[in-house]
Amino acid sequence: MDLKPVRLETLGGLIFVNLDPDALSLASGAGNLLDNLRSFNPRFEKMVRAHRYEVDVAANWKTVIDNNHECYHCDANHKSLLELVAYKATAKWKDSGITFCHTVARGDQDNSAYDVDEGTIEQDALFGYIWPPTIPLMFPGSFSLAMFHVIPLGPEKTRERWDFYFLSKELRPQERALIDYCTKTLAPEDIALCEAVQRGLHSRGYAQGRFVADPEHVEYSEHHVHRFQRFVRDAIGCR
Repeated sequence: MDLKPVRLETLGGLIFVNLDPDALSLASGAGNLLDNLRSFNPRFEKMVRAHRYEVDVAANWKTVIDNNHECYHCDANHKSLLELVAYKATAKWKDSGITFCHTVARGDQDNSAYDVDEGTIEQDALFGYIWPPTIPLMFPGSFSLAMFHVIPLGPEKTRERWDFYFLSKELRPQERALIDYCTKTLAPEDIALCEAVQRGLHSRGYAQGRFVADPEHVEYSEHHVHRFQRFVRDAIGCR
């Protein structure tokens, strides 16, 4: 029996596999995301993977994605992140095809996430999304990229895979600190939230609410959560 062909596409040197031969191509669906990534990191295509981190989460993959596309939970749950980036003052959100992202300027050099030396900062922050399971992340500091993959393992189990890319596998102290921050602080904070939300979905008191959609106030808007859920609705054919 012949092997079935599988579509492969590249985006800035990254390889994407698509099992649907009739799906929209990544090149036409990704819109301006690659340009946005390159604008923050002109050496984007030259980076190499230096570290991989995986962790399983007791939550549906869509719960994990939802959590990543709003920041009204950040004040109470990500205090170090809001010291690292000036979210409320500088966040700008952009929609493009099957992707979206928000860009954020660096915050305090002296913060509780990791030390950022003003003299060596090469990029600010960009938090993106590529439908359905991929979240590219850029944090302030040296040129870097964290590809955050959300991998469904079951109705209430998801694997998070973080691949960290830098210009060299020989990491500088700030780059090691970034990895430690993401894997030991930021990810555990979000995992606890996702698992709590998943438990709450079983509550007899749960009812579907309304979205807070206000792109002019990205610090509390849920318009990208709404956009993601529309992607899901359209993919499964609901109207």
